[in-house]
Amino acid sequence: MNTKRILTFVCALALIIMLLLNAVAVVVFGDMDYFRSEFEKYNVTENIDMEMNDIMYVMDELMDYLHGDREDLENIVTEVNGETRDFFSEREKTHMADCKVLFDGGFAIRTGAAVVFASTALILAFMKKLDLRSLIKTADVVSGVITCAAAVLGVAAMIDFDACFVIFHKLFFNNDLWLLDPAEDLVINILVEEFFADMALKIAVYCVIILVVFIVFGAAMHISDKKRRQV
Repeated sequence: MNTKRILTFVCALALIIMLLLNAVAVVVFGDMDYFRSEFEKYNVTENIDMEMNDIMYVMDELMDYLHGDREDLENIVTEVNGETRDFFSEREKTHMADCKVLFDGGFAIRTGAAVVFASTALILAFMKKLDLRSLIKTADVVSGVITCAAAVLGVAAMIDFDACFVIFHKLFFNNDLWLLDPAEDLVINILVEEFFADMALKIAVYCVIILVVFIVFGAAMHISDKKRRQV
């Protein structure tokens, strides 16, 4: 494999990773109205004695924390069961700190992918070997592989989301703090499993759109190149 192909592959892979992680960030952090609609859909106020506006206040603060716009989850005070209290328990704070590590890692990988994409594109341009068609065709192949892997995970999730949910947590957390008690840890009464299922589906849709765009354009270019060779 020559230098151009290697750099083009790295460039395409970095581009796709950057776009997919950005899609995740857009879904998770981009629309708090979606959170509200989900909470209303699953009637979470029946699980916990809180006003919807207070729930959204807590979620706003939590998202700020996970995004790095808030230092910690201390002093998030709201009214629960008619009493004013600090919303997050110590167990929840520790678990959310673990979650933040994952998000920070995702942000770092996205940034690294963006740097690699820009760097390899510039190197190819400097070498006068930057070929948009080759880049898209390579991205087509990479997208196809990722789509196949994602399809397997998607089928598994449709068959047994509960099992996938547990496996995910066991893979990414080295403790059992994610096993929250609804009686003690209030956030589990709001972020119900159905919410996570819908969020996962929305992320999947965004990511599939990105992958399909590369697959369609790449396939079109492969077909066009084949026809030209046959002429």
